[in-house]
Amino acid sequence: MKRRSIIRLAILFLIIITLQSCPLAMDYGDAWKVTLENHSNKDLGVYLAQGIYSAYPDTVFPADYHDNMVVGVMPYSTDAIFNSGSVKRERIFKGLPKDTLSIFIFNMDDLTQNSSWDELTYGKRFLQRYDMSLEDIKGLGSKVPYPPTEAMKNMKMYPPYGSR
Repeated sequence: MKRRSIIRLAILFLIIITLQSCPLAMDYGDAWKVTLENHSNKDLGVYLAQGIYSAYPDTVFPADYHDNMVVGVMPYSTDAIFNSGSVKRERIFKGLPKDTLSIFIFNMDDLTQNSSWDELTYGKRFLQRYDMSLEDIKGLGSKVPYPPTEAMKNMKMYPPYGSR
C-alpha cells in the first residue's frame, strides 16, 4: 500500500514537471488580444505593421499589400485587431526592430475605392498612425481607441494628439 502511494506520487510529480517544461502549456495562459474601439461614425480598416511586413521605424507599407492584412471595425463597435495565440506579448515586442508596434487606421472607403497603396501611404491618407510600446498598450488595457483619447496624448502618433 505504501509502495503504491509512493509510485503514484512519483508519477504525479513527473507529470507536473513535464507540463511545466512544455512551452505551449506555459504560453497558452498568456494569450493576448488587442482590440480597437471605434468611437467614430466611419468604417475603419486597421493595419498592423509587424513581422515580415513593414515595422517601425520603417513606416513604408509592403508592396504586396493584400486585403487580408487589414481588419475591419464597424462604426461605434469594438473588434479584435490582434490575437497572439500562444505567443507571449513580450516575445512579440522583442521581435520588433524598435520595440514599437505601428497601428495604421484607414477610412475603409479609401481602401475599397481602388486607391493605390502608394497613394494611401505616401499621401498620408490614413486617419491615424499609433506607434505604441508594450507599456502603451498595457496602459490602455489592450483596448486601443479611435479617435485618440486624452489618455493617449503623450503617446507617439501621427498626426499628433490634438492636431485635428
